[in-house]
Amino acid sequence: MKEIKFTPKGYDYFLRIQNSANRMQLLINDLLKYTNISKGEKTFEKADLNELLNGALEEISHLIEEKKAKIEAGNLPHASVIPFQFHQLFMNIIGNALKYAYADQVPVVKIQTKKLTPEEMELFPQYFMSDLIKIVIRDNGSRKDPGTKSPFIKGVWGIFSEMG
Repeated sequence: MKEIKFTPKGYDYFLRIQNSANRMQLLINDLLKYTNISKGEKTFEKADLNELLNGALEEISHLIEEKKAKIEAGNLPHASVIPFQFHQLFMNIIGNALKYAYADQVPVVKIQTKKLTPEEMELFPQYFMSDLIKIVIRDNGSRKDPGTKSPFIKGVWGIFSEMG
């Protein structure tokens, strides 16, 4: 078999295509898992949240590079989650932070864990503090109202506006 030689730029493109194909395979696997979950089968697994975050960041790396964004993440714990849903959650939140970033600022997204306050613990009386994880995601992007007059949506938006 003849050896293929790449230019540095060609090799970079080859690696990107290979990474995209791998992500596509993961997406297909996740869609199959989602099919099972949508049928009522919710399978929680102990997962490393750092790995899920890194996978999400890899998937939106083109957007991170395009925006020249800075992503700062503390060490996240292992948790019992539905991995592909948590991966998707990270992608959506960080992707939206970059999408709605101020045009004249370098987007900065900070991800860390914090201890729950006593008030927050009261919201989950059926759990022990050791059972819960609080993940805080902050960004320096836009805090504009989403443009709706619905009091429900404004209330939900208010919760998220406190993150900034």
